Amino acid sequence: MDNVTDKSITVANVKTRIKMAGRGEPIVFLHGMRMADLWLPFHQQLANHFTLYAPDHPGFGLSDNPEWFDTMEDFVIHYIDLLKALDLSSVTLVGHSLGAWIAAELASFFPEQVKKLVLIAPSGLRLANAPIADIFALSPEQLAMLCFKDISKAMIVASQRDMSNMKKLLLQDYRERTMVAKLAWNLGYNPKLLPRLRRVSSPTLVIWGKDDQLISTAYGEAYRNAITGAKLALLDDCGHMPIVEQTEQTVNLIKEFLTKEQD
Repeated sequence: MDNVTDKSITVANVKTRIKMAGRGEPIVFLHGMRMADLWLPFHQQLANHFTLYAPDHPGFGLSDNPEWFDTMEDFVIHYIDLLKALDLSSVTLVGHSLGAWIAAELASFFPEQVKKLVLIAPSGLRLANAPIADIFALSPEQLAMLCFKDISKAMIVASQRDMSNMKKLLLQDYRERTMVAKLAWNLGYNPKLLPRLRRVSSPTLVIWGKDDQLISTAYGEAYRNAITGAKLALLDDCGHMPIVEQTEQTVNLIKEFLTKEQD
């Protein structure tokens, strides 16, 4: 990791681990499930152009896991508090999967806090004609098969994990699955989010893999249609993991979106 600062910030008695790197315009990246505690080529490429803040969600990675933390509203308030602690106002949010769901919720509740919004394969919605795989019924191997168009790309993620300490990895996986279950066991989405997305006022880019077998591109269209002026970019040869399978293309889309003047 090149010049990455790793520290903890406590907000509302919740210690939050955060990695920071780069210089320039600040970006806060919110990770997806099983993606905490990583610094991927995606992160480094963004940090080559922007100041990147990459926190571990509460209940994930090296952040605290408070027992009372069990709703999407808890995540939203936590990140509003964290942005304040970092002295970041009207900041760009980039989120992937679960992290993109959190980013969309935050932007709908506190639109003035979000300068620009990038949603990469966000969860959080449910369409009657587009079922989503039940992640709680899948083994890690089955989940990986659904997430990646090219399963060999999963090694990019696996290579960053300390495979010598399997007990630690299994405990972390259990901890994170437990937090996701608190949020999504009953519904797996927020029925109030779709109508609330009209409140998002920031320029928004939605990025989706055309071959996403976990959450279909129909949800990308739903997000685009619900957020005024949102743009949707569909990536070839890509599943649910654009930040891993199409890193360069995803970073270039984000760079172009963040640096161009809005019409």
